[in-house]
Amino acid sequence: MKLQNISKLITNNLFFYLPFGVIFILTSIFVIITKKEDFLLLINSIHNPALDFIYKYTTYLGEGYYFLIIIIILGLFKFKYFFQGLILFLSSGAIAQIIKNLLNEPRPIKYLSDISNLNFVEGVDVYSWGSFPSGHTTSAFTIFLYFSFLVNNKFLKFLFFVIAVNVGISRIYLVQHFLIDVWAGSLVGVITTTFIYSILENSQSLNNSKWYNYSLLRKNL
Repeated sequence: MKLQNISKLITNNLFFYLPFGVIFILTSIFVIITKKEDFLLLINSIHNPALDFIYKYTTYLGEGYYFLIIIIILGLFKFKYFFQGLILFLSSGAIAQIIKNLLNEPRPIKYLSDISNLNFVEGVDVYSWGSFPSGHTTSAFTIFLYFSFLVNNKFLKFLFFVIAVNVGISRIYLVQHFLIDVWAGSLVGVITTTFIYSILENSQSLNNSKWYNYSLLRKNL
């Protein structure tokens, strides 16, 4: 893997990587200087019906169902989009799940079992174990960073970043994860997606393959 390929990828997607870097540094400082539960309790204190509705459904953007539908549609235009999206999603998800199952850290509801006044969102099942890292956040940053790679519009790149961040926030708001879980999940998603996409995108054997560039729609036009 050539470092200049990664450097070029980051340069072409600065409107995702730059705000991510800023937020990541600020979050890192917060994680270091505060207690594990501090940010969750802060977010939990501002619960209201509007945010309940927003984050109850925003969190679904970190699941694979919608992404699978989108990459299937993109794959009709060129199979490489489906292939890349699937590889990225499975790779980052596998890494997150391996870490999650090895550590099996308690989630907020278990860790803060002595706190009885936590606010929960009706209709959301809250889990007790497998807190670190946040799988939804890993998936969200994988999904929306990949979308950022596929568009040239700077505003869309930044919008994709904002959506990914809000999926992470939703996991804290719904009392599913701590800030450190979301922090780690975003890092797993961004690093895995960046390196694997760079490998796939710069593979001559793949790019010269007919199956990789196959387009069902163009064939039928």
